[in-house]
Amino acid sequence: MPSQKKSKIIHSKLPELRQKIDEVDHQIINLLAKRMDIVDEVAILKRESGNNIFIKSNREADMIKDITKKLDSRYPISHLVAIWRKIISAANLHEQDVNIGLYNPEQITDYKYLISDHYSSEFKIFAFEEVRKLIADIEAKKIRIGILPVPKNDDFWWQLLADSKIKIFAKLPFVKSQVSDHELFCVAIKEVEPSQDDITLLYLETKNQLDANQVEEILQQVNFEVECILSQNLAQDLNVFLFEIRGFVSEDDPKLDKLSENDLWANILGYYATQI
Repeated sequence: MPSQKKSKIIHSKLPELRQKIDEVDHQIINLLAKRMDIVDEVAILKRESGNNIFIKSNREADMIKDITKKLDSRYPISHLVAIWRKIISAANLHEQDVNIGLYNPEQITDYKYLISDHYSSEFKIFAFEEVRKLIADIEAKKIRIGILPVPKNDDFWWQLLADSKIKIFAKLPFVKSQVSDHELFCVAIKEVEPSQDDITLLYLETKNQLDANQVEEILQQVNFEVECILSQNLAQDLNVFLFEIRGFVSEDDPKLDKLSENDLWANILGYYATQI
């Protein structure tokens, strides 16, 4: 009998607790509306500055990293990121029309999943079979964001960015995925702002007979923390390399000038915030 009384007392509190949850939900809804009002003001300023694309991926990455630090383990990181990514993507879509050009020659279904997971299924995605066509459409501002697979040995698209205004600005997935091993780079004509913790993607070209290990040693000598992603021989006297450098390296960093002393021509292809 005592246990029945206790049960009735517990159940009697449920309506009160549910009302408190409803009140919190109402506050969340009001704050989301207020947030979108501020987004409207930000969008006006961005348009006045002539930005081609309003998305600020590294700021968004910092925001999410800070949020995951503040909330305790009752909220799995993947859930927190999913919630905030949708809030951010809703703001992105509210600010401007966003279309995505996807280069997916192997027709890998995971690619669209990764894009929808990070952005939104409401982002328009256009398939491209030729990478040169995608790059041309981005340069012509027909496509705002390009999505390309992280290059493998036989890929060459990254070389096309060396003389282009297009920059890599993000890497997907932002949270290390247990669902897919695939990774994608996001590219656009935009300035990339530093985040709390970045990777710089560096294109290197040399006519000297240098291999990846020798180039890595040269980069380490100027105090870069690096990892070689790809190396390719384009001709008998021309080798190209793609390196990741830990940290945000500005295009006017004097360390890059020192590379020319070793007959290395360097070009920053972009940046992305480190995964969590």
